[in-house]
Amino acid sequence: MPDNALPLVISAPEPRTLDLIFTPPQLALFRKKYRIVETTPEGVAGLPPDVLAAARYIVGQPPIAPET
Repeated sequence: MPDNALPLVISAPEPRTLDLIFTPPQLALFRKKYRIVETTPEGVAGLPPDVLAAARYIVGQPPIAPET
């Protein structure tokens, strides 16, 4: 399956990291099954509109305004 066909996940997991959230095998599977855009919680609102529209999931608890 081409990468662009994979579901898109926005990752903004602070104060943790993906390495702390997932075990190594789970993280490898996560990276295999999803396209992951890594950012900071503050950076979520600055992501391009097409990335925000395509995102299926968010890992983390970033502040998200209604405009985002």
